[in-house]
Amino acid sequence: MQVPHINEYVYSLIQHIIWVHLPPAFQLGPRKKEPDAGIRPILSRLPSVVLEVGDSESLTQLKIDAKLWLEHMPEV
Repeated sequence: MQVPHINEYVYSLIQHIIWVHLPPAFQLGPRKKEPDAGIRPILSRLPSVVLEVGDSESLTQLKIDAKLWLEHMPEV
C-alpha cells in the first residue's frame, strides 16, 4: 500500500472540513473587496480566514486592506 504524500492527505482532509472557495467579492463598508484566497466553514457563508498577497500591492495598501477586513467583517 502506497502512503499518500502528507500534503495531499492534509489537503484532502481540509477539503472535507472547510470550503476554500469564496464568492467573487464582499462589501466592506464603501468598497467591494475580493480576497486572493480564503477559507470558510462549509456551513457558513462568511470566511474565517482571508489571504491577501502583496506581490502587486504596497505594504501600505495591504495594511489598508487588512483594516477593511477586520473592521467590516469581524468573523475574519
